Amino acid sequence: MAAEHVFLLMAAQLMALISPGPAALRILQISLSGARLDALKFGAGLATAAACWAALAFAGLDVLFSALPWLFLALKLLGGLYLIYVAVQIWRGATAPINATARVRKGGAFVSGWLTNAANPKAAFFFSAVFLAILPKETAMTDKITIVGLVLTLELCWYAGMVALFSHARSQNLYMRAKAAVDRCCSALLAALGVTLLTSQ
Repeated sequence: MAAEHVFLLMAAQLMALISPGPAALRILQISLSGARLDALKFGAGLATAAACWAALAFAGLDVLFSALPWLFLALKLLGGLYLIYVAVQIWRGATAPINATARVRKGGAFVSGWLTNAANPKAAFFFSAVFLAILPKETAMTDKITIVGLVLTLELCWYAGMVALFSHARSQNLYMRAKAAVDRCCSALLAALGVTLLTSQ
């Protein structure tokens, strides 16, 4: 695997991370609440789920989805419903105190992060498309393992950077002044993403 392949893969992954989505919205809200450790655990869950999707893409999960469209539909429906559920919880807690809302239940931050990224089976198609477009036809198993590791590392670094930026005292003070509006905005966007996942082809 040449260096240019690695660069193109990481560039494609970074572009996907920069695009706002449910993962970014939720980790933003948790970070702004001041729950830095929860946000880091949540980010680790997000990164692990992304690495799982990358590994499954190498295993040919997109082919399985194409052969069994009902399986893809079932996962997509579950994912959309999960995002809507999270959106409802955020909306309901928009006016509640910080320690009762954005903080994830003890021990559940990693799992919640994993479920948020695992909720979108389209990630398997994303990684499959990127791998097919960039990697040579015959890619060694060691290279595949390296790529999954790079996906995990890039995701971990990205989310850690988000936590560091948005858990800063100044960011938190701004959040405190507009908590209800920010939470409800995040909730509405998450719900919209969930509905999009439910209704998309």
